[in-house]
Amino acid sequence: MGETAYKVDFGLGAYKDEGCPDGEFPRCLQCPLIMCKYEAEERAMKVNHRERYPEVWRMVRAGLEVKDIAAATGLSKKTVYRVKLGRE
Repeated sequence: MGETAYKVDFGLGAYKDEGCPDGEFPRCLQCPLIMCKYEAEERAMKVNHRERYPEVWRMVRAGLEVKDIAAATGLSKKTVYRVKLGRE
């Protein structure tokens, strides 16, 4: 992250603008990218994870344990638990 954090208040609480984790841009709010490259990566991962949910449900119904489902699908145990509990 950038060496200097900037605090900005939008009337909804302060936002600490620390810039890119890799230091490419010191302030997020002055970044020329339309979408943050880090947020885009997170969204892509979520989409990929959601494509695996039917497989997770099939494994849950088959009686597999969470750790085995996580290992088989490449998802974290936390994500498997959330899918199993219907929170994803």
